[in-house]
Amino acid sequence: MLAHHPNASLYAHMSQFVDLDGYYLESEPCLVCNNPEVPFSTIKLSSVKVDSKFTTTTQIVKLLSSHIISKITVRIGDLKKTKMVRTVNIYYNNRTVQAVVELKNKPALWHKAKKVTLQSGQTEVKIEFPLPIVACNLMIEYANFYENIQASSETLQCPRCSASVPANPGVCANCGENVFQCHKCRAINYDEKDPFLCHACGFCKYAKFDFTLQAKPCCAVEPIENDEDRKKTVSSINTLLEKADRIYKQLIANKPTLESLVVRITEHRSDKKGDEPIASNNNTTTQNPVSAVAMAQVKVNKTIQMLAQQYCSECKTSFEELSKIIQKASVEISRIMEVLASRKELVIYERKHHDMDLPQSASVFDDLQVTATPCVANKCYGCATAATEHCLTLLRALALNLTTRQILCSYGLVQELVWNNLRKGNIHNQEDVRLLLCMLTKDNPEATEDLCHLLMTRITNSLNGNLNSTDLGASIRHEIALLAAMVQKEDDYSL
Repeated sequence: MLAHHPNASLYAHMSQFVDLDGYYLESEPCLVCNNPEVPFSTIKLSSVKVDSKFTTTTQIVKLLSSHIISKITVRIGDLKKTKMVRTVNIYYNNRTVQAVVELKNKPALWHKAKKVTLQSGQTEVKIEFPLPIVACNLMIEYANFYENIQASSETLQCPRCSASVPANPGVCANCGENVFQCHKCRAINYDEKDPFLCHACGFCKYAKFDFTLQAKPCCAVEPIENDEDRKKTVSSINTLLEKADRIYKQLIANKPTLESLVVRITEHRSDKKGDEPIASNNNTTTQNPVSAVAMAQVKVNKTIQMLAQQYCSECKTSFEELSKIIQKASVEISRIMEVLASRKELVIYERKHHDMDLPQSASVFDDLQVTATPCVANKCYGCATAATEHCLTLLRALALNLTTRQILCSYGLVQELVWNNLRKGNIHNQEDVRLLLCMLTKDNPEATEDLCHLLMTRITNSLNGNLNSTDLGASIRHEIALLAAMVQKEDDYSL
């Protein structure tokens, strides 16, 4: 896999100059490599809020994307004892909507997550869920309150002229303003005299609420419950695939550029202006450390900088966006396949138990045929590299035992590693292979002699070739590095 992968050579060359933290030229983003376990983090609700709507007692929030939420912390500031929250209800759903107003006043679309009761004057509450919820919309309901009837009959301050106004009737005698209007947006709720929240902007004059989530983003969709949901999901999949196709074309367009830059580096061609260090005296460098850092950056081959920028920035951005699209499309496709499979089983049951005789030519279930998905071999370079690393780790553990070490050598593992793994993979893998070869030949004169003979044969073949000094060094550097590592090891001659 590592030897015959179409991008193996390019990855190997780039790894000599750039630290590869991922493989971003894959034509099929792997859902294993690109779906790592993301830990929960503390997120401000305001930072992931896209849209919000309000009623007099509820706040509905549309999140940036689906999130797995394990805990919500509510901090209450500027608390007024006139009216304090007694009960908070948390609702959620994972429906994708254009605007959050579509969810307003529709209780059937919401799932209740938890009900919390607060003490009078409590300024912080932590709402932990027994099982994390998956939501892209949240609704916080302030259900019950502690009310001070005596305090509510006191005088209020006019929002326009700041004059003291009796709570009843609540009209300023000085300027005629309604003192129950929202202090922030001046909206007046004619249905409720003194609402807890402004129905227009959500302002609360009794307290300030700050919400913090313990959450992480995820890829999830709402289950398909009817044909309308199915059509909506199919449309969403088509949109995602069209976007993925555009991003993929941008991604593969980077490959010729990367190959060109690698050739320029290997042929020692670069922009000379970028390689020339800036003349500077020692005093300037000492007084201005930033200039010293800038000088160090300028001394780096400009073509290597371009290669790093192209791969680690542009390719990475496109690849991650493509991976997210493929993940979401895969989830939605799986939902559709589940629905189709369920409907097919239902049709079979109905035909079996109710003698339904529908002609095949006029079947209304022709679009519900579900075929088994063929098993496709994983072509991911990242997965192959990870599997190789695990195999090398296992072999190193086995090589610690003398008997096992001799058995591995007898099966030709030394020759296999030299021919297939000594030059392949990233630098870390190459170091692991050298370490494993040193362990396999330890305290084994016969295996050591065979390995040295194999290495000398490869080096001799390179020396006999028509290569210049630069190419010769590159062609045998892996063998020389292995010989250097072997020299540093000591055998136990007592065995």
